[in-house]
Amino acid sequence: MLLSIIIPLYNTEKYIVKCVESALNQDIPAEDYEIIVVNDGSTDNSKSLVEELAARHKNIVLINQHNSGIGTSRNTGLAHARGKYIQFLDSDDYLEPNTFGELLHIIEEEKLDILCLNFDRVTSEGAPLAKDPYLIQSEQNPTGRMQGRDFLLANHYVIMVYCYLLRRDFIDRHSLRMAPYLHEDEEFTPRALFLAKSIRYIPKVAYHYVDRDGSFVHTERFQKRIDLLKAMKSLSDFTADKVAPNDPEAAQYFTDKIHYFTHRVLHQSRMNRKEMLTLLSYCRETGLEPFSAPLSGKKKFLFRHCLPLFLTYCQSRNKF
Repeated sequence: MLLSIIIPLYNTEKYIVKCVESALNQDIPAEDYEIIVVNDGSTDNSKSLVEELAARHKNIVLINQHNSGIGTSRNTGLAHARGKYIQFLDSDDYLEPNTFGELLHIIEEEKLDILCLNFDRVTSEGAPLAKDPYLIQSEQNPTGRMQGRDFLLANHYVIMVYCYLLRRDFIDRHSLRMAPYLHEDEEFTPRALFLAKSIRYIPKVAYHYVDRDGSFVHTERFQKRIDLLKAMKSLSDFTADKVAPNDPEAAQYFTDKIHYFTHRVLHQSRMNRKEMLTLLSYCRETGLEPFSAPLSGKKKFLFRHCLPLFLTYCQSRNKF
C-alpha cells in the first residue's frame, strides 16, 4: 500500500464528513491508500458519520479508543498504518482534491524522507483568510532537495506536522512518535527534520486549515503552558543525546529554540504569580533554564533554592 492518511477524531461532527471526503477525492486508486480515522472517545455523532462513510468505502478504517489526546491518536494510527508514506490530517481540516498523486510521485521519484507541503487558512465556510505567519515564513524555503538538518537550520519551516508527507520506514527507523501531551508538533517536527537525510519543499497548497472559534488553538489554559514546557524538556533531552555530540551548530539552534519557547511560556504567565511559580518549579525540577543564557551567581542560587525570591528578583528587573 502506498499511502496512509491518519485522522485523529474528537467531537467534530460538523467537519468530519468534509474532511474524510477530501481524503477520498484524490487522484490515486482507492486500493493504493487507506484513510485511518482514530476516534478518540467522541461523545457527539462523529463516530456514526465515519461508520456511514466506511460502509461505502473499503479504504476507510475506523479505530476506536478511550480519550487520550491527539498525539496518542496519531500514534495509534501509525501503529495500524500499512502505507509506505504517512500523511496526517486533522478532523476539522481538509485536503486539496486530486493532489496526492503528484506529491507521491515526487517523494517516490526523488526518494525523499520528507516532502514539505503548503497550506492555507480558511473559514468554516471555506472562505480564504489572510496568510498565516507560518505560511509567509515557509514561502522563503528553497525548493530544491536538501538535507533535513540544513532545512531545519534555515529556520523557515512550518511546525505543524500535517504539512509533511513522511516516509514510513524513516519514521520507524528513528522511532519517531508523537508526545502524549499538547504541543506535540513543536516536539515532533524539529526532531523529524533534523534526522531526515533528504527533504524537499513544494510551494503548492495541499492542505486547508479551518480556523474555527471552537477549535483547540482558540482555547488558552494553564495546561497548555505546562505541556509546552514538557515538549521543550523532551527536545532538550534529544539535543543532548542526538545533536550536541556531533553538531554544535545544530545543538545551539535547538537550545535557542528551547529557550525561546520556555521564555514565551513564562512571559504569558507573568501576571499570575501562582502560575508562574508552578512553571518555574517545573523548569527547576526538569533542568530547563528559563533564560537563554545559563543562570549564574545570585539568580542561580535563588532559582535552585527559593523560587519566590527568584521570581521577585526577575520581576523587579522586568525579565518576564
